[in-house]
Amino acid sequence: MRLLIFSWEYPPRIVGKLAYYVRELATKLVKQNVETHVITYHDSLTGDFEDSGVNVHRVTNPVKTHISVLTWALTLNQEIERAAASVYYRTAKKVDLIDVHEWHFIPAAVTLKKALEIPFIYSIESLEDHRSQGADTPFNRAI
Repeated sequence: MRLLIFSWEYPPRIVGKLAYYVRELATKLVKQNVETHVITYHDSLTGDFEDSGVNVHRVTNPVKTHISVLTWALTLNQEIERAAASVYYRTAKKVDLIDVHEWHFIPAAVTLKKALEIPFIYSIESLEDHRSQGADTPFNRAI
């Protein structure tokens, strides 16, 4: 089985506990003979490398200044799609599943599902209502 994991955090980019959780999950999957690719973001570290058997693909946002996290996520999604498509084509079009962590890369997962027929699951580690302390704004509803 070949799995792609999309996460906006992966060490050394650590914002909260998600980075540690995704690394632990990916490492355990590799031990279960699942070929695991983490596609993640970093401001300055880009490229492909291996971390304890996990194939890590780092991308950066092509647009450096944003007015909100929504525009940041939307512009970054094209790079997530590009990295995922690169894995897909390098592996003879054999990707079994995409696991998307948090909301940031759902647009990329939906595009890849429709274009390449790769199913995806959405893993939620926290809720916006909790993060924003119940704020009911158009911004929070969009997330």
